[in-house]
Amino acid sequence: MEKAGDLLKSFLNNSQMDTAKRYSSLFRSWGEAAGTDIASHSEVIDIKGDTVLVGVDHPGWMQMIHFKEKNILRYLKKQFPELGICKLHVKLIEKDIYQRNKMSEKKERGTASPGSKKEFEKVLQQLKISIENNDKNFKEGK
Repeated sequence: MEKAGDLLKSFLNNSQMDTAKRYSSLFRSWGEAAGTDIASHSEVIDIKGDTVLVGVDHPGWMQMIHFKEKNILRYLKKQFPELGICKLHVKLIEKDIYQRNKMSEKKERGTASPGSKKEFEKVLQQLKISIENNDKNFKEGK
């Protein structure tokens, strides 16, 4: 029986295989791009042209991604310049489907524990402080 990689090689040329590997790397590096808190409540769903489509399990995480969008895009552009990523599109994923997928992934890794309301409130509090600090620095001309 042939390996999946061998079958793919027979259909794709080396350039296409390299591109496929880069796309795959982007999916795996979402945690580094977005940070562990955001990544635990979101995932890259697809890459369409110059846009990364991200799914989140709660509207609050959507706001967090929009708040950090410039930093996330900067990271993705630096790590994957050949993909030409310049936009993020974030959408809410149906919660029970999303949680089922995330929990099955965590079970495979042996880290199954759903995020708590306290964790989310802590992250929102950090966001609030960060926004207040940014506003203060902006007003002071820093």
